Amino acid sequence: MKHNHVESNQSSDVETDTGFSKTHSSTVCFLAALFYGVISGSIAFVNKSVMTTYAFPHPIVLVLVQMILTLLILKLLHYLGYIQLTTYTIENGKKLLVPALCYAVNTTFAISALTDLNIPMYTVMKRLGLLMNLILSIVLLSKIPSKMVCFSIALIIAGCIVAGINDLSSHVFGYINALISVVSQSIYLTLVERTGARTEFSTSSILYLNTINCLPFQLIIALITGDIRSASMYPRLHDWRFQMLFFSAAGMGCLLNYSLFLCTTVNSAVTTSIVGVIKGLITTIIGFFTFGGVPATAFTVAGVSINTVGALLYTYAKYKDKVTTKSDSPSNNI
Repeated sequence: MKHNHVESNQSSDVETDTGFSKTHSSTVCFLAALFYGVISGSIAFVNKSVMTTYAFPHPIVLVLVQMILTLLILKLLHYLGYIQLTTYTIENGKKLLVPALCYAVNTTFAISALTDLNIPMYTVMKRLGLLMNLILSIVLLSKIPSKMVCFSIALIIAGCIVAGINDLSSHVFGYINALISVVSQSIYLTLVERTGARTEFSTSSILYLNTINCLPFQLIIALITGDIRSASMYPRLHDWRFQMLFFSAAGMGCLLNYSLFLCTTVNSAVTTSIVGVIKGLITTIIGFFTFGGVPATAFTVAGVSINTVGALLYTYAKYKDKVTTKSDSPSNNI
């Protein structure tokens, strides 16, 4: 397999490319979920440092660099023979066009939201993705939720409202950016799950095709908005500490993209969201004491608490549903 320079057109590269078979063991599913949880939990703090500590107001450029690095790393791994990549064709590109656009919107607006929101409030808002995933699972995947799932999501929404009720006026754009990110990520996750199951693209190939689709759009947006020119005049551009942090954020963005695809294709969009809930609980606690801390008002504490209880209840409800589903139909992995 070493130095295999030929990209594969065959869908049979699923097992070779990811190193996993189509029927994944519990250990593989757990490791994929853990990998996504660790990376997604860490990157929020790194991105927050870039956007606030160093006041780098160009999320479009950061995402653009993440995409370029992702392509370079994937091509290098393919060149060395560690992975196989499905050849990019117009047909393959069309299959992943909508997820690609949703991915670009999600990553850009998520980083923008971090500029205005503290990490606990950002985490609270991102949990609204569970509601969107639920709706999309019903519409696109025909999965009917239990009453406990619906109740837990109602708690999550209530927590968002309570926590943000005194904060909307000062950070309205942060909340808008977070909501746009939530909607686009939910569409993106559900479509990736659907695409992975139906077309049998490997994890690396989905990421590869998706990034190629995104790159031209992201570059055009960066040129139209003047972000590239503005970023080139950033006063701390040549500060080695900023450069290390910036490329760490970009590199972790690559890992996040891969871990997100891997967790979604090996498990499901719902499992990815559950991991996000657990990760969110940890980052919320840490976020109260970092980047200047968070004012512990009655509304903030109550809202975050209600939101967290709803997230934990949701996790339990989905676990219970999964156990029930397996006992009824072992081949159905929800």
